[in-house]
Amino acid sequence: MWDDRVLLDRLQHAVEAYRELGALDSLSHTLLMLSMSEAAAGQLAAAHTRAEEARRFAGATGYAVGRLASTLTNAKLLAWQGEDEAAQRVTDDMSAMAEYLGVEDLNRSAWQAQMIMHLGRGRYREVYTIAPRTTAGDSARHDTEALPTLIEAGMRIGERKAAATALQQLQVMATASGTPWALGLLARSAALLATDSAAEPLYQES
Repeated sequence: MWDDRVLLDRLQHAVEAYRELGALDSLSHTLLMLSMSEAAAGQLAAAHTRAEEARRFAGATGYAVGRLASTLTNAKLLAWQGEDEAAQRVTDDMSAMAEYLGVEDLNRSAWQAQMIMHLGRGRYREVYTIAPRTTAGDSARHDTEALPTLIEAGMRIGERKAAATALQQLQVMATASGTPWALGLLARSAALLATDSAAEPLYQES
C-alpha cells in the first residue's frame, strides 16, 4: 500500500507484456489501472494519455459501448481536473453497471471519484457520507484513500470522534506500510486533529 513507484513499475511491465501478447482486453483494463495510478502520483498528462489508450483498445474489442464505456474511464482524473459534470455522469454510469454486473468495486471506484469531486468543492458533508461506503466490507486497499479523506471531512464538519477513530485505523496501516507517502498522509491527517502548536511540525513532516 502507498508505494507508487512499485505499483507504477509493475503496471508498466504488465502493459508491455499484454502489448506483446496482443491481449487487448487485459491491456485496456491494465492501462486504466496505470492511468489511475499515474493520476494519484500527480502525472495527470500521462494519466490522460493512458485513459484514452485504454478506451481505444477497449473499443477495438467491442467492450466500450454505452454505459460500459464509463467503466474504462478514469473518473478520478475527471474529478481532479474539476470536470464535475463529466465526472458525475461517468460515476452514475459506473454505479448503474455495478448493480447490473454485480461488481461492487465499480461502485467503490465511483465513490472515490465522487469524494475527490466533493472535497475539491468544499462539500465536506457529502464526502463524510460517501467515505464509509467505500470501505464497508472491503479489503484494506480502498481504506488508503477513504481514511485520510474521512478524517479531513470529519474535522471540517465537527465530527471529531469519527475522525479520531479513522486516524487510529490509518496509523496502524500507514505504520505497517512505512512508505514516505503513507507516513506523509498520516502526519497530515494527525495535524488536522492536533492543537495549533503541535499541528505545524506535523504539516511540515507531511
